[in-house]
Amino acid sequence: MSIPDVVAKVATMQIELNEAVRDFYKANEDLRPHKEFVGFVANELASKFPEKSRDELFKDVGVEVRKRLGLEKLAKRKEVERKRRNPAFGTKKGQSRQAPAADLNELEKEIDDLIPEW
Repeated sequence: MSIPDVVAKVATMQIELNEAVRDFYKANEDLRPHKEFVGFVANELASKFPEKSRDELFKDVGVEVRKRLGLEKLAKRKEVERKRRNPAFGTKKGQSRQAPAADLNELEKEIDDLIPEW
């Protein structure tokens, strides 16, 4: 193998690795502040499980880093927070929408008639 072939192969591998890392951090935004630790865990798992593919390894890295740092996946955390909060437009159980005010113009009355009452 000639030197240009080796350089081309190494450059291609580096580009693929950079894309994989970028995709990993897109899927794991909450781990961005912990890049050094993520790299440490990735190297540790790669040496422990050399038979795993890069995709399997990155999946395991996210889980392992969160476990060691005591973090929850961001999407899971947001879902829990969303369940805890009441929607801004929600009403209490048993309440219905208020009747329209009498001083509405024609267009406002038509629009109000289109909005369903819950």
